[in-house]
Formats: sequence, structure tokens, C-alpha cells
Amino acid sequence: MAIFCEINSNNRVINIAVGDDADVVANGGHQSETAANWFQSINPLSDEGVKWVECSEDNSFRGLRASAGFIWDESKNAFYKEKDYPSWTLNETTWEWEAPVAFPSGPNTTSNQLDITGWDETAQKWYYIDDNETRYNWDTDTSNWVAA
Repeated sequence: MAIFCEINSNNRVINIAVGDDADVVANGGHQSETAANWFQSINPLSDEGVKWVECSEDNSFRGLRASAGFIWDESKNAFYKEKDYPSWTLNETTWEWEAPVAFPSGPNTTSNQLDITGWDETAQKWYYIDDNETRYNWDTDTSNWVAA
């Protein structure tokens, strides 16, 4: 299975379509512009589309397996999600956005806390709010949650 993403003029994925691997190989090969042009010949672009770009099913090439709303970055030859917060940076190995502070982990965390953890962009801290609506911030020095 070959997965193609329709890209708009803002380099956003607006549509996903699937082609047959054998047809892609016979028409230029995976990741080729020739295959993308062939795919477009049998799957015309929508009114918003400007081109088709192949992505991988298993993240083995071109970043992440794309879905609607993902960004296509031609200079990086990769698909990735939109940036969550201004301070986060793109890890070009995993193609995931990372906070400037590592996500809380270790013996002082519970799965419940991690399920409800959020990022405070202003304070540059991870936090969670318990059932009593008490806010706790992650203290990177002590690796503990501290009541705010």
C-alpha cells in the first residue's frame, strides 16, 4: 500500500489517498516525483490541492505517517504535526515536537498524573490538577510534583 497526501498552498495535508505498491513501483518508484505525477493523473487534485506527496505507512521515510492537518516540509522532506507551543523544538529523528523541559517521569509520577498532565507555556513547566482542583508543578530539580 502506498499512501499519498494532497498538499495545499500552505503546505498542509488536506486529503489522504491510497495507491497500490506495484503501480507506484511501475510508475517511478516510491518517493519519486514521477510516481506522484502518475498518482495525480488517476487522482486529480481538489480545488485547494497543489500536489500529491507520498508518505510512509510506518514512519520509515518522510517523517511521520501523515493525516489531515499535518505539515509537509519540503526542505526537510518530512511530514509532521503542527507545533503545539512556541518554545517547543522539532526532533528531526522522531519528527515529534519536544518541550524545553523533559516530560515528567520516574518513581514520583503515577499513570493518573501523566494522563492529566499539561504544559504551561508561560511558566515553562509541566503541571497537573488533581481531583480537588489543586495544581501541581513538576520540579525538575527534585523530580517531584509540588503544589503551586
